[in-house]
Amino acid sequence: MKNPFLKLALALTLSATSSSVLAHVSFVSPSGLQANKSFKAVFSISHGCEGEPTRSITLTVPEGVIAVKPRPDSRWKISRSNGDYAQSYQRYGKEVKSGVKTLTWEGKLEDDEYDEFTFHAYLTSDFKGGDKVYFPVVQTCANNSQLNWTDTSGKDIHGHGDVNSAPYLPVLENHQQEHSHKAHKH
Repeated sequence: MKNPFLKLALALTLSATSSSVLAHVSFVSPSGLQANKSFKAVFSISHGCEGEPTRSITLTVPEGVIAVKPRPDSRWKISRSNGDYAQSYQRYGKEVKSGVKTLTWEGKLEDDEYDEFTFHAYLTSDFKGGDKVYFPVVQTCANNSQLNWTDTSGKDIHGHGDVNSAPYLPVLENHQQEHSHKAHKH
């Protein structure tokens, strides 16, 4: 490019869009899941909606994740939608055919604030080491616009996740599970 003004305009455009591209929903913990084990998950919302507060966060529970319980939070009204699973699962020797399909937190998160959302669940044996368990999230803004963090394709754009990538947790390989378990025994 020979035109310096065009270069500057392009640089400013890329700079302005990169912050929204890099800002997304992500898991704070755990670093990985184990099949046939319970887990506590914490995901974060790092911003509101480009000047508008967030008024709700809805997380979709993927098939094979059961016994979902949100952690109470006085700042947010939490609701659940229940439904039938695509198949039945065993939990504590009992057949489980239905459960929580979505969790919704309603409240207010200002654009310049950060918050974390916590739930407890159980990962069934449907998953194996190396899998990614995606949890699509929809962030609804005060002006009713939405930020959809729902892409579960796993595609990368220039080495980075897609702008709308759903947050995910990796399933650990068996040797990682054993190492992780031994590391926490005292």
